[in-house]
Amino acid sequence: MTTPPPPPPLPPGLPTTSGDVSPAAAPLPLARWEGLAFMATGAALVIHILVDVPLWLSATTTVAAAAVVFTMAARRHPAGREGGQQVIVAGAMAAVVALGAYDLARLAVCEVFDFSVTPFAAFEHFGAGLVGESASSGAKTAAGAVFHVTNGITFGIAYAVLAGRQLTWPGSLATGVAFGLGLEVVMLGLYPAWLQIPNLREFTEMSLVGHVAYGATLGALGHRNLTRLEATRPGLGSRPEPSGIDR
Repeated sequence: MTTPPPPPPLPPGLPTTSGDVSPAAAPLPLARWEGLAFMATGAALVIHILVDVPLWLSATTTVAAAAVVFTMAARRHPAGREGGQQVIVAGAMAAVVALGAYDLARLAVCEVFDFSVTPFAAFEHFGAGLVGESASSGAKTAAGAVFHVTNGITFGIAYAVLAGRQLTWPGSLATGVAFGLGLEVVMLGLYPAWLQIPNLREFTEMSLVGHVAYGATLGALGHRNLTRLEATRPGLGSRPEPSGIDR
């Protein structure tokens, strides 16, 4: 009596059991290193503050390194390029709204409680590192604002790639808030000494509210956007076995 051949494997992205109604939190078509690469401008700011390297130089270096990561990833996994681009767009859309929530929340706290700190004081410091101390105040503020927006959007994409694919809306909300609180911890560890903030209590309360608003919005909208994307692209979470840069 011959043994029947084993059943063929299921196509990528299909549930493996009857109870698995939604794909598990498998990697998206972008890997860990690619997700971290979207934090390049944030890494540049940390280097600028800790090592006193001009921000334009540290940003050029970290963005160039991120470009290398993206290029290597695209060559290793060309089949996942389209899915990766869609995840980036979904993350960016959520990040734009989250950035607005972040700034509005901080501004509201300052206005309602008549804080002496201001939510956008860092812009000129960012700009000074990008265009030089000798530039006009308007030029430094404008450059700093662009840097702020860039960070808000790319951080949101990084979240979508690294942690945005949660099975439930509450899980996404909690993960988003945790991501925002992680950014808050880094800010509190660097900004007070760098900016010589006179009222640390007010600054902490303002930034904490802002980062919770940012993370909650990222989590909620990221879950919605990625769920809709998966509905139109079955198997979004599948990709070849990681190798090289993905490890």
